[in-house]
Amino acid sequence: MLKQTHIHFVRHGYVHNPNKILYGRLPRFRLSTQGINQARAAANHCANCSITQIYTSPMLRARQTAAIIAEPHALHVSQSSLLNEILTSYQGHPLTELEKIDWEFYTNVQPPYETPDDIVKRVKAFFTFARKRHPNQEVIGVTHGDIVCYAMIWSLGLPLTGQSKRKIVELGTDGYPATASITTFEFQTDDPDEVPTFTYVKPY
Repeated sequence: MLKQTHIHFVRHGYVHNPNKILYGRLPRFRLSTQGINQARAAANHCANCSITQIYTSPMLRARQTAAIIAEPHALHVSQSSLLNEILTSYQGHPLTELEKIDWEFYTNVQPPYETPDDIVKRVKAFFTFARKRHPNQEVIGVTHGDIVCYAMIWSLGLPLTGQSKRKIVELGTDGYPATASITTFEFQTDDPDEVPTFTYVKPY
């Protein structure tokens, strides 16, 4: 009987962001003290899991979170651009500006900026890579909020839209993947086209 492959998507911990901007892919945005404590809670939650590899987004906040989670497992952390933050033209804008448009920054998006379809293509590419490299094992990918959110939406078979993003509220997941939350995608076969189920945990 084939064992399950588990891919745990961990959103990075809370970020030091005193100017309250959408930091996106801007450099040097680190974990706050709160974020470090959240990452430790995620590490404690994953400590008894049989993790074989940890991957992370290249962003500092994700790398810091991954390093904390890796400590109990004594694992090397590998970076993957597939887990990177979304690329958006709103990067650097005040959060109050995003609130006014209900965080809907995918409308009429043009390259090089990413759409939800682009995000899910990256998610699926990472899942394919991780399943081939680590079949029937447990893998962690430290990533970002919208990456996790649209992975959930795809898994549920919902349209890849902002409206579906708001429907995540109905799942009882805090309304949006919380910082340092863990969303576990479960693959039960070796079918490359399998759509996984998922479970969500906020470990603090």
